[in-house]
Amino acid sequence: MPYANADVESGITRTDELNFAVSVDRPTFVRLVNADRAILFNTQWFVSYLPDYQRGFTANGPVNVFFTFAISTGYDQDRVIPQLLTVYEFASRSGGVLPSLEYRFTDSLSMTVGMLYFFGRTELSDMAVQEVSP
Repeated sequence: MPYANADVESGITRTDELNFAVSVDRPTFVRLVNADRAILFNTQWFVSYLPDYQRGFTANGPVNVFFTFAISTGYDQDRVIPQLLTVYEFASRSGGVLPSLEYRFTDSLSMTVGMLYFFGRTELSDMAVQEVSP
């Protein structure tokens, strides 16, 4: 795959990319929270590795880990569905929290209210810029 590289004249370096992903679901009854329905816990982990990573790459590397964690359940015969989703990327130390509440009026009409809260840090890097020529 081509990656932007600020340290080479062409601005692009080709490298392999190895990816690994795993997902785990765990429905669990927590009677205090929901006596009638299981709470679904889900986590997904994504790992990528660039074997030919160079310092001039604008991508984080050589190893990058990203994960999600979600919790959801249903009330009132699944008409009310609260959900909490979190995401985080270790290399950039950034992520987000996304709570939501869905209400299903009918099978074909529902309304969802939620919030998106993202956080992170400023990460500056030299961009690979190619010379403009006629």
